[in-house]
Amino acid sequence: MGGDPALCSSVVSVLLILLCAGLSLHANARPSIKITSTVVDQICSKSINSSFCLNVLNSDPRTRTVDLKQLAQITINYAQTNVSSNQKLIQSLSSHATDPKLKERYDDCADHYDEATGNIEYALERLNSGDFPGTNIAVSAVFTDVDDCEEEWKTPPADPSQLSTKNKDLKDLLDISLVISNLL
Repeated sequence: MGGDPALCSSVVSVLLILLCAGLSLHANARPSIKITSTVVDQICSKSINSSFCLNVLNSDPRTRTVDLKQLAQITINYAQTNVSSNQKLIQSLSSHATDPKLKERYDDCADHYDEATGNIEYALERLNSGDFPGTNIAVSAVFTDVDDCEEEWKTPPADPSQLSTKNKDLKDLLDISLVISNLL
C-alpha cells in the first residue's frame, strides 16, 4: 500500500496537532474538576493530617459545589484568616510580655508573619491568574514563614501561649492548600 508521501505527512501532522490539542485541553481542564467525596478523600490522604483535612473540607458546605481551583481558593482564604489571627495574637503577646527574651521572640515571629501575610496574598494572586506552580511556591513560602516562627521556640524559655498549636493548625491548612495546588 504505497501512499502519497505528502498525504501521509499531512495526515501525521494533523494527528499530531489533534493529539497536542487534546493534551492541552486535558491539562487545562484539571482546575475544573468537580469536588466529590472521592476527590476529598484523595486530597486528604496526601495531607500531613488527614483527619484535620477531612474535618475542614467536609465541614464547609461549599466543598461539594466547587471545582479544584475554587477549593484551593477556599483553603488559601482559610489560611489567610489564620495568618491574620495568629499575627494579632503575636502582637498582643509581644505587647504584654514582661520577659525580654519572650518579647524578642514574639517580635521575631511578628516579622515572620509579616512575610507570611505578603506571601499568602501573593499565593491568591498567582491562583487567580492561573499560575498554579506559582501558587504552590507562594503557599510553601508561607509554610516556611510559620516554621521560622516555630524555630524561635526551640530553646528555653518556652512559649506559654497557644501560639504553637495555632501555628500547627495553620501549617495543616497550608498543607491542604499545597496538596490541592499540586493537583491543579
